[in-house]
Amino acid sequence: MFRKEIQPIKPLFNLSHQDTLVHIGSCFSEHIGNKFRDLGMQSLVNPFGQQFNPISICQAITRILSGKLYIETDLILHDSLYHSLDHHSDFSGTDSSVVLEHINKQLLRAKVELKKATCLFITPGTAHYFIWKETGKTVSNCHKIPANMFEPKMATSDEIYTIMHETIEQLYKFNPKIQLVLTVSPVRYMAFGVFENTVSKSMIFNAFHRLIQQYPNIYYFPSYELMMDDLRDYRFYDKDMIHPNEVAIEYIWNKLSATICSKECIELFEKVGDLRRAYRHRPRNFDSKSHQIFLQKTFNDMEALDEQYPYIDFSHEKENIAFGFR
Repeated sequence: MFRKEIQPIKPLFNLSHQDTLVHIGSCFSEHIGNKFRDLGMQSLVNPFGQQFNPISICQAITRILSGKLYIETDLILHDSLYHSLDHHSDFSGTDSSVVLEHINKQLLRAKVELKKATCLFITPGTAHYFIWKETGKTVSNCHKIPANMFEPKMATSDEIYTIMHETIEQLYKFNPKIQLVLTVSPVRYMAFGVFENTVSKSMIFNAFHRLIQQYPNIYYFPSYELMMDDLRDYRFYDKDMIHPNEVAIEYIWNKLSATICSKECIELFEKVGDLRRAYRHRPRNFDSKSHQIFLQKTFNDMEALDEQYPYIDFSHEKENIAFGFR
């Protein structure tokens, strides 16, 4: 007997190509968010950089909603770089003013996007988190600062539920129409070992289960379950045998988009995807008449889609085609 196909716990909704999405969470959140963005949807991905635990994710959302900007004293200097303990190292740099400008620009943009967002995706990967001993504050990233400066902890399901409940209440006051999709990253968090990874994720599952029972506008999508069950073979993993590879990411994204997107939205994805693949095609003879005709048609099709959907950005591709990109 074949098993039943994995399904979301609740029926999801039909997103249109005009909807705005915000994604906050782990590296897997970036993979999924970038897929939506690259295929033509308005998709803001990880405005604080990758965040793995739900405590830090909720703190980031709360900070975005408050609009409180970061200042010089929010940064620390280590190994000649300025860091924010709330942000991924992508924001770090040698000039504190540049770091703050980048951080605050993303914060203000995220507030605007959350205000109009149809959907917020939250994707934690672990219940483990770290406390900065000097202040007692939960951090998003340790930035390779000596481990003795931090205290490791694992949030209980009650702690995760409580902080997420408080954050969700703030979100609904800020944007009453927003819908949330919760999903657990399929990436195993191995810093504390296999057993701790399993216990950690179970804390998140338990908290998520309570939240989706409580709120009608919160949905759960089984990214983790698809990876562990449908793709239970190491050929779907990257070289580190921990992260999903491109085939797995594509598989899970296809399941997600088919579940939450309208038919028209999927059709737009296909058009955008076809044009990006056409742009990447490299012929044996770039200067042949047939390829130049092909490039002109691709350019014209991009122009037409840009005009119809102004938020789809083909500017890089069109510029390269126009200037004889090879």
